Amino acid sequence: MKPLGIENDEIFDFQTQHTAIRIPLNQVIYIETSPQKHYVILHGTNNQMTFRANLKDLEKASPSLVSCHRSYLINPKNILRINKLKREVEMTDGSICPFSRTKAKMLIDTFKRRNLQ
Repeated sequence: MKPLGIENDEIFDFQTQHTAIRIPLNQVIYIETSPQKHYVILHGTNNQMTFRANLKDLEKASPSLVSCHRSYLINPKNILRINKLKREVEMTDGSICPFSRTKAKMLIDTFKRRNLQ
């Protein structure tokens, strides 16, 4: 239904139809919109979950996740590399997520900041 929000920077909380689920943020690779309307798919290090939500609400509830495309939220801590030519982000699990031209500079800056920490 609606995200519960982030208690701190290390936990991602959300609510499905019948259950509230908490996932350590470092286990969230990315979230994408589902072909099924009004649903999203969370890709984690150990699992994949589909639940009813929209990316805008998840982005507001989770400032640690970054929108790289209108259909994707990614965890910058799990970016392996960015291909500017193909406009793709490779995640630590090998997944490829597209990024839009308008998000390119912000995404690259975020990636550089994460690598400096």
